[in-house]
Parts: sequence; C-alpha cells; structure tokens
Amino acid sequence: MEKWEVYIKIQQLLEQGFSKTKTADKLGISRGTLYNYLEKSPEEMALWVASTQHRKKKLDIHKDL
Repeated sequence: MEKWEVYIKIQQLLEQGFSKTKTADKLGISRGTLYNYLEKSPEEMALWVASTQHRKKKLDIHKDL
C-alpha cells in the first residue's frame, strides 16, 4: 500500500470510530508508524512523500544491468 493510501485509510478508520491500536492492526503497521502519520498535516505528508520518491539509493547504479 502506498504512503498516501495508508494516510487516507488511517483518517477514514479513525473517523469510523476505530481505536488507534485497531487501526494500526487492520493496516498492518505499528502504532509508532500510525502516530508518525497522524502528526503530519496533508501538506507535510505531500512533502514527505515527494521527498521519498526522489531519493538516490546505493543500488541505483546497478539498475541498468
């Protein structure tokens, strides 16, 4: 599941009355991760997601092989 999907699903489940623990269990994420997502506003989330998509990785040099 993409980061945006998780973020939106968290918001939806909490609005439906699920507890934070049940929400984390249902999505297969830790409560710590859930709290990290909850701390972010939609604008902060957009910036964070954008920053993770353009990171260089050590194995990128081998992608052409």
